[in-house]
Amino acid sequence: MPNNPVQIILNDEAFLRSPDPKRGGIDKDFFERRDGAFVNHRTNLLTKIDEIENEVKRSAFGPLCYLKVSMRVEAIAKSYRPNRAIFQVDQFPCVGAGAPGELYFRAPLIYLPRLRKHIESAEDQGETRFSGVTEKSYHFVTRARCEVGAIETIELAPSNLKRNFSADAAVAALTDSRAASGYIIELFETQPLLAGGDQDVLGLRRLMTTFQTILRESGSGLLATVLPGLGGMPAIEVTLSNSAELPRLEDRRVINVGQREILPYLQVDRNVQRHDTLLRRLAEHPLVRRIRFPILIEPTMVDSTEGTSPFPLVNRVSDGQYPKIGVIDTGISGPLENWVVGRHDFLDATNCDTDHGTMVAGVLIGARCPSSDKYGLFAA
Repeated sequence: MPNNPVQIILNDEAFLRSPDPKRGGIDKDFFERRDGAFVNHRTNLLTKIDEIENEVKRSAFGPLCYLKVSMRVEAIAKSYRPNRAIFQVDQFPCVGAGAPGELYFRAPLIYLPRLRKHIESAEDQGETRFSGVTEKSYHFVTRARCEVGAIETIELAPSNLKRNFSADAAVAALTDSRAASGYIIELFETQPLLAGGDQDVLGLRRLMTTFQTILRESGSGLLATVLPGLGGMPAIEVTLSNSAELPRLEDRRVINVGQREILPYLQVDRNVQRHDTLLRRLAEHPLVRRIRFPILIEPTMVDSTEGTSPFPLVNRVSDGQYPKIGVIDTGISGPLENWVVGRHDFLDATNCDTDHGTMVAGVLIGARCPSSDKYGLFAA
């Protein structure tokens, strides 16, 4: 403000405190007029929490687990997620989602008694209240009852659903010439995977340590590579080979492009029992979310009845009406040059590889084929 540089703010609290978020109406009671059924449902959830707590106490992987929470069909909406009253984010952060209505939460053993109290806090029955605005009655329940009612089931992430293929089929795929990867192991978390630390109140470090132990105990020739997030999903690629090298865990996410090296070809170990043992142990580990089958590259087959002739070239009509589209790319050449109405280049044509720019232009022109007389291009 050039003419008034000094400002006096009278409502300074509005700048020091974030406003309370607006709520989208009253919380829904998924057991309205069925209070007895709700009490039974809450009891079943509490019993399941007790079973989970006892199982985690006996776990060889440490005092940390991941819970799979399935929501009722009518509670799939984001506003009903149980992360405000039940799975509070500072204690039970959500670490992923599966099918619609499936959520995964990190659950340290130390916080499971709190989870039990959160569920117990849901009241036995709702109450009738009157709106001071509309003067009409409405059914009221707390957020705790809303979230408990929205939950269908709570269970440990099941190990028997983490892979859907046999070791025999996997070895056959890995030795196929079309194989483009090893096993892709999706994890719930990877940030502390390569890190140490002295404090382990939640059990994270022990969880990571036991996971790495499985990899080391798989013997020589194992290579595990931490991958960039696949759509935000933490993952590593695991390969079992006949190499005599000690098992390795590498983080390939932090290597600069100029420092990347071509990894040597690894001869896949054909010992099915060794693969089966590794896959079984990985599936049993709480950190593992899913084990994916090796990727096979398959060429697309063209139906001979459809023919294999080139895509028809779209001719430009001399008196057509065209909008001008700027293609800021590597340039346009070949049969599409007659579409270019203007050009600005910093390099000589002999120093340009116009393949990509021409491909983009082809997509723009051919998108409305055969009525593409409504398009025109500028190239740069």
